[in-house]
Amino acid sequence: MRTSRPRSSLFIKNWTITISTEAYKKIERWTEQDTPNEAAGYLMGSFSTTLNRLTVIDATYCAQKKPSRTSATLPAAHDHEETMNTVKLTGNQVFPVGTWHSHPETSPEASPKDKATLSNISRFISERPQPYIMLINGRNHQKTLSMITPEEWN
Repeated sequence: MRTSRPRSSLFIKNWTITISTEAYKKIERWTEQDTPNEAAGYLMGSFSTTLNRLTVIDATYCAQKKPSRTSATLPAAHDHEETMNTVKLTGNQVFPVGTWHSHPETSPEASPKDKATLSNISRFISERPQPYIMLINGRNHQKTLSMITPEEWN
């Protein structure tokens, strides 16, 4: 796993989010490779609730069994080999902190399905509330980032 110097930080809901240039490059490459269909994967990193900081150092790719222009499906992180290899390789110091997917033919704005997915994430990680982000890569390299914070699990 290669990392690179982080891009400039983003600030969302009193959290600092940093995504490495290498993760962005991978997402761009996979988006282009799968266009006109959606591409998707996991964002790998770590976080600190003390510092309100989330850092993404890598991204994984999940090949779509049924490619579609309007949706992508991710396996559970623990069932995705590349994602779990990253977790094991780093001694559980790097883990899924969110997901990414593309909107190759539309804007990167979250669709109703995207919003529902993000709001339902809590049932998958409710044992240990953590920040969770969703990055959407749209056409012309436009991106949006949505986040749910530990305080929102209540």
